[in-house]
Amino acid sequence: MLAVKPAAFSQFDSCFSGLEGFERIALAVSGGSDSTAMLHLVQQWNAQRNFKTALTVLSVDHGLRAEAAEECLQVAAWCHALGLAHVTLKWLGEKPDSGLQAKARHARYDLMAAWCLANDVPVLLTAHTADDQAETVVMRRTRTSSLKSLAGIWPSRDWNGVCVMRPLLSARREELRQFLLVQGLTWINDPSNLDPSFERVRVRAQLDGNASAANFAKDAQQQVTAVRHRASLWVKAHVTISELGLLCFPRAAFASIEADLADEVLVALFQISGTSHFPELKQRQSLLSWLQDEKGARRTLGGLIFAKRRDEIWVAREPGRICAVPVTIPLSGEVIWDGRFLVKGPVGTEIKAACEFGEMPRRRDVLAFVDGGLPVVCRGKAILAAPFHSVGSGVTAEFIGLKHMLRTWNYKL
Repeated sequence: MLAVKPAAFSQFDSCFSGLEGFERIALAVSGGSDSTAMLHLVQQWNAQRNFKTALTVLSVDHGLRAEAAEECLQVAAWCHALGLAHVTLKWLGEKPDSGLQAKARHARYDLMAAWCLANDVPVLLTAHTADDQAETVVMRRTRTSSLKSLAGIWPSRDWNGVCVMRPLLSARREELRQFLLVQGLTWINDPSNLDPSFERVRVRAQLDGNASAANFAKDAQQQVTAVRHRASLWVKAHVTISELGLLCFPRAAFASIEADLADEVLVALFQISGTSHFPELKQRQSLLSWLQDEKGARRTLGGLIFAKRRDEIWVAREPGRICAVPVTIPLSGEVIWDGRFLVKGPVGTEIKAACEFGEMPRRRDVLAFVDGGLPVVCRGKAILAAPFHSVGSGVTAEFIGLKHMLRTWNYKL
């Protein structure tokens, strides 16, 4: 495979300025024109910096088409020619009968984010373009008028503790294909991109290369960012966050804010509590109504427990919704567990929730549902240490929920 000429790269040079400072980066490459262009452009960006960043290319065999495995092999061959590491991830299990594209996309992100976490790779690049942005906005316009939804694809976002970045979001698909053609490079054509049974394919034909709707997304993102900024200020002013991950805030102060701000505060609470995929708007609106009602004492939503007290609302992780699959501490000796705690301990040991251990002595000074959601480090079934229960040693845990929320919203502490 041919090396990219620096002159051809210069057109896209500014797209990659946000990648400076990262020692390890993963690239999501399916072999289509957009991701193949990103593969070569990022390789050239790294070459100009004397290969300061370790790049790993991830491809997902979703098992939906017989050709998928061969396409992953083709991407692997391209990476080998470029001297890049390549990993194929497989989406196993039964496939859904409805909403296939959306669920497949979700599964791909879950697989790639899990790989990144296990291999200490903080950033995953995807090759979304201005055309993808326009298609997304047009599709969402048919279903909602919510600015947050119409903001479309963000330049970066968090996915299960991994920063997903879209460096080519301002580039046009035709520009990327022209770049590949000039370089004599090929790509894989996915037949599903021509299947009119998929909504995105129909919208793509309707737009016919017109990406003007992407400008609408930029305006919407600016307005959403303004509300998020106000929400972050409200959280820092009113929400008390304990080292155990319990959030407390005054009911009166929360009841006095307008609906848009209240919803954004609620989203912040989910993100502080480690949830990457918070509930849909209708579910959040129902919860907001309940929170402002005098009736009811406790309610769960999206993996969190909301408990009303006379003057306060308490929020914490629902222990039963924490993934029971243990998280292994990697070679770095630290890992973010459940999106909430930065746990440091012996390499190769595992982390589970305290509720998984019946023999764990419960802390009587904290709520039972808070106690059950605390991290415990173990080897197999044997408890090694539980930093918040004063059990064992050699392990530390820090609640990083607020940092997680601010990072997700691109704010600095």
